[in-house]
Amino acid sequence: MTEAQWLACRTSRKLMDFLRNRLGERKLRLIGCACCRSAWPELTLAEIRTAVEVAESIADGVATEAEKAEGFRQADYARNMTTGTVRGIPKRYKKRTVWCTAFAVYELVVSLDPNFAGHPSNVMHACVRDALDYLSETWQRPSAERLRQAHVIRDIVGNPFSQTRFAPDWRTTDVTLLAQRIYDTRDFGALPILADALQDAGCTHDALLAHLRDPKQTHWRGCWALDLALARL
Repeated sequence: MTEAQWLACRTSRKLMDFLRNRLGERKLRLIGCACCRSAWPELTLAEIRTAVEVAESIADGVATEAEKAEGFRQADYARNMTTGTVRGIPKRYKKRTVWCTAFAVYELVVSLDPNFAGHPSNVMHACVRDALDYLSETWQRPSAERLRQAHVIRDIVGNPFSQTRFAPDWRTTDVTLLAQRIYDTRDFGALPILADALQDAGCTHDALLAHLRDPKQTHWRGCWALDLALARL
């Protein structure tokens, strides 16, 4: 894949294939979580939403063992209900959209299963790729969902063909505090303010500042520019 193809690609499948062995577990899991969040209206079951939230906490290394166990239990329960392995299935579990999202979220927390403990990143990559496939099937036009996923991936990964050098001096107290607040609260509408703070700190990286200020860009946890401000991988 060339840089031009990366920037123009309209399907998450090709981007994920290119990223194989290029990303760590945190970025991979956050891609899956962000794609779930982008399809949040379809993830109406409390069990599924809880599992997504736990998966995000796992990605950032803040989930307790109890939270991990609960996340896996919720995802496993939703998956089992949709496959009919549990008797007395409520009607809300019988929709195809629920089946797809339940399996997608299960893939994001599957590493909590003792059988997958200590799995390498290539297994996580496969899990996330499968999750995106399931999510795309929740919509009448899977191609439209894959395009949306492609935008999510580029927001989190950035441009792998253009390395961004972030000067430590740009990471001032104001920048760090603002970036952390945005990350914690998901107030991505404040990213242009972060761009101003970075510029005040001496940042001259045009692509980074433009990404933070782009009014058409939707951002997610793991956004490459926000991660740079927070020194996260």
